Amino acid sequence: MTTDEELFDAGLAGAGEVRPVTGPVRPGERITTLQSPWHTTYCDGCGHTFRRGDRVRVDQGGAVRHTSSLLSCAGPADGGVNAEAEVLEFTEGLERTWPVRGELPIRRTEDEPHLLLGPIGGLRRHVCLFCAHTFRPGELVIVCPCQAGARRLCRRAVHRDPSQGLVCWETWSPASKLKVCPVMLTKLED
Repeated sequence: MTTDEELFDAGLAGAGEVRPVTGPVRPGERITTLQSPWHTTYCDGCGHTFRRGDRVRVDQGGAVRHTSSLLSCAGPADGGVNAEAEVLEFTEGLERTWPVRGELPIRRTEDEPHLLLGPIGGLRRHVCLFCAHTFRPGELVIVCPCQAGARRLCRRAVHRDPSQGLVCWETWSPASKLKVCPVMLTKLED
């Protein structure tokens, strides 16, 4: 057995163990888990929430920041997703075989710039109405269709990005039909 196989087996064996968090977290690079004390809190650097699987750096004082180049706390954000062709093909294939029911369009977060705005004046970033995680560059979302004439009202959104494990829309609205805006409580057109 190679060293990589031994490390994999050790990681697999320990993955199911729930370890209670006691005392301060040691400084260094970590991967966010459901048991991480910072999971679902906001990063002081970029304002995004910490999600399971996020790579982070814990400093001597216990402050936690993302290390992803897509998020601005690791340095200047690169502003977009440099996804490999295989990932893009996978996403397109998922959308073809698992389309959204109804007429609601799937949008990229870059097409809805208000979703990617950083924290302003002490306010937090926009979050998914279902999972409450912030929206990140390159994610797919469904934006609430409520509007007054040509102006959209609430501009809130829900993740719909199965390739990222974000199936919030299907979980929140399995029939893919909204009759009332969940924020403004206005009746939506049929």
